Amino acid sequence: MKRSEMKMIEQAVGNRWPITQEYRALCVARMMQILADPSTNARTAISATRALAALDSLNQHDNEQHQTNDARNRFLDVAKRLGIGSAVEGTAEG
Repeated sequence: MKRSEMKMIEQAVGNRWPITQEYRALCVARMMQILADPSTNARTAISATRALAALDSLNQHDNEQHQTNDARNRFLDVAKRLGIGSAVEGTAEG
């Protein structure tokens, strides 16, 4: 994989372009292969590391968002059970 391709992956992740889980897994596997190869030059290794860091950052952000949405939805469920659901409408996602 060329450095320019790795930069495109990093850009895609940073801009939140739609990337399927399958393609993410392939990207991670390929970047790990590049980093594990002792013949990889420093510039290519840095590009692979940056792409992996971008993917990791996206995963962390998505996990934080999911946890926040779960907490909001639990709050909304409790509010409905207490009879104050009409004052607090909607879901965390919407």
